[in-house]
Amino acid sequence: MKLAKQHWSNEARSREQPPEFDPEIVKAVYRDELGGSSNRPPGFKRVMLLEVSQYLENYLWPNFDPETASFEHVMSILLMVNEKFRENVPAWTCFHTREVGLGEGALGRRGKGNEPQRSIYHWSSCRGVT
Repeated sequence: MKLAKQHWSNEARSREQPPEFDPEIVKAVYRDELGGSSNRPPGFKRVMLLEVSQYLENYLWPNFDPETASFEHVMSILLMVNEKFRENVPAWTCFHTREVGLGEGALGRRGKGNEPQRSIYHWSSCRGVT
């Protein structure tokens, strides 16, 4: 995956000047790879590739700010955590690196069109985030 190599791979992050966080990349990945612009769920292979590339650990979570995070950023985190559960791998490990809580940012976001806020509330109550 070209985006992963350029923006959140270990190689990119270890450069003398690592790439800056770009919220537009998160929006594009959510729309194009995670099914954010479709009524259909995302393809498993696409989500698996994002998981293997450590999208959550290296890009989404380190750059999460509950005050400024977009709906797409929050939903991307939730979808990647769901993928970890689906693959039966530890899902919460990366969240121990920072004091900020995911629920702080998730519960105040609204999506566009048919992306109701209640889906975030449902997810967070099921996972014990709130």
